[in-house]
Amino acid sequence: MNFVSVRIITSDVQRLVRFYGEITGMPVTMYTEDFAELATPSCTLAIGSTAL
Repeated sequence: MNFVSVRIITSDVQRLVRFYGEITGMPVTMYTEDFAELATPSCTLAIGSTAL
């Protein structure tokens, strides 16, 4: 099995964006206040708000 995309749902999107940006050293793209993505060569980590 290969993961292409993984989504984390949280009540604090900004906090997870900072966390994953820091631990990976990769840029996280914020599309809205409620949705961001960290794209890697092998998969995408999506961070979504519980509001979605």
